[in-house]
Amino acid sequence: MKRLNTIKSLWIFFVLLRIPYLLLEFPGCIYPDTIGSIEQFFGYPDFTAQLSSSDPSTILTNHNPVIYTLLYGGTIWAGNLIGSQSVAVFALITLQMLLHSWILARLFILLRPTNKNRKVLAWWNVSILFTALFPIYGFWSTLMLKDALFSITTLWLTLYLLEAVQSNGQLLNDKIFLLRFISVCFLFMLSKNQCFYIVILLIAATSLFYRKWRLSATLSISALLYFLWLHILLPACHVALSGRQELYGFAFQQTALYIKQYPTEVEPEEREAISALLPYDSIAALYNPDLQDPVKFRYRVNASDDDFARFRWAYIRLMKRHPMVAIQSVWAGCNDYFIPSGRFPLFSPSFAINEPPCEKFYTMDTLLHPQPSGMNTAMHIPLIGLLFRMGFYIPLSLVGYLILLIRRKWEASLALFPVFVSIGVLIISPQNGCFRYVMPIIWALPIELLLIISTPIHKTATQA
Repeated sequence: MKRLNTIKSLWIFFVLLRIPYLLLEFPGCIYPDTIGSIEQFFGYPDFTAQLSSSDPSTILTNHNPVIYTLLYGGTIWAGNLIGSQSVAVFALITLQMLLHSWILARLFILLRPTNKNRKVLAWWNVSILFTALFPIYGFWSTLMLKDALFSITTLWLTLYLLEAVQSNGQLLNDKIFLLRFISVCFLFMLSKNQCFYIVILLIAATSLFYRKWRLSATLSISALLYFLWLHILLPACHVALSGRQELYGFAFQQTALYIKQYPTEVEPEEREAISALLPYDSIAALYNPDLQDPVKFRYRVNASDDDFARFRWAYIRLMKRHPMVAIQSVWAGCNDYFIPSGRFPLFSPSFAINEPPCEKFYTMDTLLHPQPSGMNTAMHIPLIGLLFRMGFYIPLSLVGYLILLIRRKWEASLALFPVFVSIGVLIISPQNGCFRYVMPIIWALPIELLLIISTPIHKTATQA
């Protein structure tokens, strides 16, 4: 491992070990959300248009961030121009993998032990090998999926935070570094709608930690840019924002479980308030403990602000009456992230199918179907199978973060802040056991390990 002491050599090492996965799953793995983005790009509104707007002319939405509509739809469009959609998809996946490998190489070099502690050096080498050889990481490199880029931007933001803390906050005085940091924060927010709130919390935490209150105003430029993007530019381009079901899905799910368990204890005015938003008579049958979609996707798009206010009033009354319903609903919707049950795989190959309107812009004869990954089989092998279960890793990440706090490694905790908040998001996630939501957390585990075992040393970080 002595030869892997530079960013370039480590980057090449990661790239070489990703290539077999890219070839195996050629041209790349595409999932339903990606298909929806591509459909919108070519002028065919998917179901999210109906959820996000009552205007029948709406085609583009930010339900899945519109940046992916431009990126993924543009990739298929470019493939049509060059005569091979497979080549275009493969090129995008490859570029994504190259960037991801570069960020990982930067992170590991920043955390390379500077002393002669053989134990720490050994763990550094093990962490690199695990990141390079773990099959899940390799398969994740083949994803043409919004969460793949969300994971990249999460690690990219972690990289900048690590550089800042290793410089003891001095880099935050550097205008060039701040400009790049703000840019990455903006990209992070573009990658997932809820990242806006994570960045706001991060700005507050960073400013409080270093007691640099002017820093709040500077870093808030990224949040301002995103606000302008979301509320000025997108509406001006006739792009509908995400439907309100995304914000209320958590409450909708709890309400559905309450009606399922206590149908006779709903008072007439509560039923009326719920019916203004949801199909009351079918909501109990629609309830799926692992997935919010069947309930939340049935909300009434034309509902008024008063209807939502009345629903909130009814929802609070129901949860006060039987608070265990709220707890049961939350746990049923996230337990596989925290218990290694093995119900859901960490990866499964997928691709678009030839059905309307897909055949209008997919030339399926040029697209190859990915090969099975074997993840379903691997996770049921005794002991070894634990390594392929997401419920094994998320508790490890939580314990690791707790260790950092107990040892008062505040700076390391700050560097991992976006990852830590992502764990919290799992609790209210719309789908239980979805590998897409754990990607940035599990990607960051080797980095978290090195931050736990390393001695806090401030050093001058190479600017990104």
